[in-house]
Amino acid sequence: QTICSGATFTWNGTDYTTNQTGTRFPGADGCTADQVLNLTVTPKPVDIVTNQTICSGATFTWNGTDYTTNQTGTRFPG
Repeated sequence: QTICSGATFTWNGTDYTTNQTGTRFPGADGCTADQVLNLTVTPKPVDIVTNQTICSGATFTWNGTDYTTNQTGTRFPG
């Protein structure tokens, strides 16, 4: 399993937020498969920055919204 930094992965009732490798032995009867966890935490991707210049009276559309004045904003997609 791979998660992003800051996310949580729940495995067998325990929450993990860091790289983990572990094995759970659910039964010693020889018929029940062992459960193995390989959890990798990846860094958050870098921000995508859009810089745009428009003339007065023009419109710029960003993520479905029209802008006509000076704007600075952040969109959190996830």
